[in-house]
This record gives sequence, structure tokens and C-alpha cells, in this order.
Amino acid sequence: MSYLRLDALAKSYGGALALDGLSLEIERGACLVLLGPSGCGKTTILNLVAGFLRPDTGRIVLDGQDITALPPHRRDMGMVFQDYALFPHMTLRENVGFGLRMRHVARAEQLQRVDAALASVGLEAYAERTPGQLSGGQRQRVALARALVIRPRLLLFDEPLSNLDALLREQLRTEIRAVLDEAGITAIFVTHDQSEALALADRIALLRAGKLEQFGTPDELYNRPATRFAASFIGGCNLIAQGAATIAIRPHCMRLDPSGPLQAVLETIEFLGPSTRLTLHDAAQKIVVDLATPPSGLFRGMNLGLGWDAAHAWVIAP
Repeated sequence: MSYLRLDALAKSYGGALALDGLSLEIERGACLVLLGPSGCGKTTILNLVAGFLRPDTGRIVLDGQDITALPPHRRDMGMVFQDYALFPHMTLRENVGFGLRMRHVARAEQLQRVDAALASVGLEAYAERTPGQLSGGQRQRVALARALVIRPRLLLFDEPLSNLDALLREQLRTEIRAVLDEAGITAIFVTHDQSEALALADRIALLRAGKLEQFGTPDELYNRPATRFAASFIGGCNLIAQGAATIAIRPHCMRLDPSGPLQAVLETIEFLGPSTRLTLHDAAQKIVVDLATPPSGLFRGMNLGLGWDAAHAWVIAP
């Protein structure tokens, strides 16, 4: 039985359709990532689940309870925002304990749960500091601890890593996944970053213009995207016309092959560290090839043959 079910949700703003009959389900303890470009409906879904918005049509069912009409304060959810939303005049301990005080939890239990929450994000030694004395990454950890401490039925993340630099984003997404696994909390995470989605998700809902483009595990969406949009948005794919069909092939699955089925002209060579990226064009399309060890003697304007293994290619729906 699903833990969270979104059933034919629709939402419009001033006559513009933001969400068009979306349905999906996730199990207890899973992390669902809502992925897609700006304006696709990710934040609308999050606000509907949180109770900040009401759907025009459809239902939201959490653990067997229809919560569509419940106000936010009765949904028992935690939320982590991209701008932290911490109280600047409070210590970390006071910030994390705020939700427990509002719920009238006994003082002794408050202290125990706050200390445990801060320890879970590695900030127990900073309990008496204020947010202004912390880095951006540390403030985001405090926001996570504050959401966890109330033991929510569902934990919602609104692009919480978007304001951080690339290295810190990578570090924090690993830590968030570890904390979610340890706590066993069901979560919804909004992002437009496909690497973040692949690293965090048990299930990914790829959205496009208010509709569900594809829903599945990270492996399914990466290795078997169902549409051209899914193939292009997640990881990047070469979409190559082969007769009446279009096949998708990841750049790292392409190889240089003088007798290969495709001939193209080399336009750019980019060193990326672990690999070198070649961008080529034939008469119809751009092709990207990632090589771990490129041969010497490559130069712009040269003609190259390209090939691939059939096991690494798949047909894309029209």
C-alpha cells in the first residue's frame, strides 16, 4: 500500500494551467524527487502537499488519510527551505527546538530531541551559536535538524541546496541522504539539478509543463528514458535517427570507430578531468562523445567515424 498518493491533481493560476491531472504514489520511507525545468509544476506540487495551496481538482492521501482540505499546521510535516528561514536572534538549540515548543513537548524531552537532532547533522558542538556565526552549509544543516526534530510524517525540501557552491552541494546531498536513511522518514525533494535527483532519489518524477513525463527509479530514468525530453534532460543523450526510429545513446557509450555507422566532423575538444568531451556534427545533428583516454592527433575539422554497442542504445518513442 502506498504511503503518499497524489490523485489527479490539477491547479491553475489566473487561467494558466500549472498542474494538469498529475497522479503518482510513493512508499513509506522513500525519497521522491520532483525534477524538471522552471515552470514545470515542481513547487506547485510541494505547496499542495504542504497545504499552502488547495488543488482545483484531485486528492492528496497520506498514510490512508485524505489531507486535501487539512490546513498546513494539522498535516504534521517538516519543511526545509532554500533560504534556511532560521531565527537570527536565537541559538541553534532554540531554533531547532522551536517546533517542539509550539507543540508543548515536555522540557526534558525537548532537550533530548534537540541534542539528538543537532548530533545527527554534526552540529552538537555549535548548539549555543546563532545562525550569523555559521557558514551557509551549517545553516542548512540547522534547518534540516529543525525539520527532523518534530518527527514529521513527511519531510519536504524546496531546492535547499541551490544557494550553495558546487562542492558543498555535493557534500550536503550525501549527508541528507544518509540522515533520511537513518531516520526512515518519507521525503519529497524539489530540484532542477539532474545530478542531485539521481543521487538522492528512490523515485524520480520528471515533470514537463505541469504533466508527468516519466516516473521511476534513478536507474530507470537514466538508462531507459521513455521520451526525447527525458533522454535530453537527465544526463544528456545523443538522439540519432536510424531509419524510421530515433535511438538514444549516452555520450560515454559512444566510441571512435573508423568503420562505424556514423561519420561526423569534430568541432570542439574539452578536457573535463576524468574524460575528454568531443562535440561533432553531421548533416543532421550534434553528437557528443565522452572518452576516458582520447587518441592523440585529434583536431577541429577532422572527420571521425562513430560507433556504439547495441546494448547501450535504446529506441525513443516518437
